[in-house]
Amino acid sequence: MQLMQVMGQDDTKKMMVNAIAEDRLAHAFLLLGHPGFGGLPLALGITQYLMCENRQGGDSCGTCPACIKVSQCIHPDLHFTFPSFKAKSSKSATSLDWMKEWRSFVANSPYGTDQEWLLQLGGENKQGNISRDECVRIVKTLGLKAFESEYRVQIIWMAEYLAKEGNRLLKIIEEPPEKTLFFLIAADEDKVLNTILSRCQIIRMKPVPAEVLTKQLMAQHQASQQDAERIVGIARGNPGTAISLLAAADVFGAASWLDWMRIVYKRNPAEMVQFADQFAQYSRESQKAFLNYGLHFMRALIANQNATGSRVELPAKEQKAAEKIGEMLSPDAAFQAISLVEESIYHLERYANPRLVMLDNSIRISLLMATQRRSMTPKKASA
Repeated sequence: MQLMQVMGQDDTKKMMVNAIAEDRLAHAFLLLGHPGFGGLPLALGITQYLMCENRQGGDSCGTCPACIKVSQCIHPDLHFTFPSFKAKSSKSATSLDWMKEWRSFVANSPYGTDQEWLLQLGGENKQGNISRDECVRIVKTLGLKAFESEYRVQIIWMAEYLAKEGNRLLKIIEEPPEKTLFFLIAADEDKVLNTILSRCQIIRMKPVPAEVLTKQLMAQHQASQQDAERIVGIARGNPGTAISLLAAADVFGAASWLDWMRIVYKRNPAEMVQFADQFAQYSRESQKAFLNYGLHFMRALIANQNATGSRVELPAKEQKAAEKIGEMLSPDAAFQAISLVEESIYHLERYANPRLVMLDNSIRISLLMATQRRSMTPKKASA
């Protein structure tokens, strides 16, 4: 992956390119932020630039043998570690057992999450981790000489999964072999060992500016300008979310969400069950896309309720619906609804039953609306 293909993070890319040019690159980096912000693409882009045989204009050439091997995740001096579980055919649990699946995941979902990765491995009911065996393999592999490149790079994706086994890597991270570079990628700083944090230069991934994300969705994913701008407004600077929404454009739109709102308002149990059954038939990405659109809609509803705040623009039909629903939900109830939707996304990412998740949402939000209706009903004067 070339640096120009990495969405956003321009300041970090420039800093890394300058550090490589001046030969003052740190030996260990922790790229911290939601996977959708692109820690893995950034690490791959820097690695490809580092190993490129013909760097041009602050980027890798993309065509030399080294660039091709890095882009395909087959360079002998580029090593990957990621959460997994023990394969049936293996005596130990290491990332090597899953490299074929990993290459496919990187090619198709470089902004994907750890839950999506483990689901691809068939781990719905298994807890992924980075094992003791994998840590031993890292130390052993990095003790060998480089094969083709001047540098060797070790990428540890979702470093939270190291847990206490990370202690086995402290010495090699602090004092790596010459010309060896670590990229640790994590979403939750609190789950990374303090002893690892202290040995890394921390780079916090930033949301991608709307205009940059719009242009790159159009260039890299052939989105129309109208679709790109609409999706970027929902994604809130997260390329991973934007790509998922684009892939599920037929599901996440206003029509489905407003249909569900009408069902919830009517409090019709049969229709709630029917909608939950339909929701369960969507792909997991489409389910999350539907809920992400709902978050955008509810945030717009709250922003538009607040006369002193900035408005979130919606198309005319959606704006009219938001105004009507805003009359049924107080700002406090709307915030509760947002919390419910965020909670649903969290549980779906962890393999919860989508039918039950949607049915539970329907019931709880309908109760919020019913409570609001009761509070708005004038009380009869006492005799």
